[in-house]
Amino acid sequence: MSSDLEILAAPFLAAAAVLAVSGATKLRNPAPASVAMRSVGLGGSTTTARALGAIELVVGVAALVAPVRATALLLAVAYAGLAAFAVLVLRTRPGADCGCFGATSAPVGVAHVALDAAAALVALGVAVDPLGSTADLLADQPVAGVPFVVLTGLLAWLVVVTMTDLTALLRTVRTRGGAG
Repeated sequence: MSSDLEILAAPFLAAAAVLAVSGATKLRNPAPASVAMRSVGLGGSTTTARALGAIELVVGVAALVAPVRATALLLAVAYAGLAAFAVLVLRTRPGADCGCFGATSAPVGVAHVALDAAAALVALGVAVDPLGSTADLLADQPVAGVPFVVLTGLLAWLVVVTMTDLTALLRTVRTRGGAG
């Protein structure tokens, strides 16, 4: 690996994968993202939601394939924008869904903002000290990178679960006052 910040490889690639999945979801089902944008006064149409989804998909896949300075900067900008949107939702429409993952989206919470901001910071770190090619990255890993890919995929899945299921569960617990 060519980077001094190689510890950022898995979080960076996980963030790229999450953005790509979010984008693909918006392409398939733009309505939740459109509703989320309109709920805070951004006037998002389904066409706008699809366009944003296409951008997310392209940036996410590009960052996965080539974690270089340009894609890292694009990923950082995307996540900074998502963090700003999440803050806007929290301030203006507490409890509103994010629209990030289609029908499985959940209310925006502090964890959502924190994960978006963390992804932006990780991407900035990779922009400062790029990882090189994904092929080289995997070649430097034991067992042809299989454990690295599996663990990075698990990290991406945990991020999605935190932004969707865990956020919804915590909201339910708070609404019911923690009673079972």
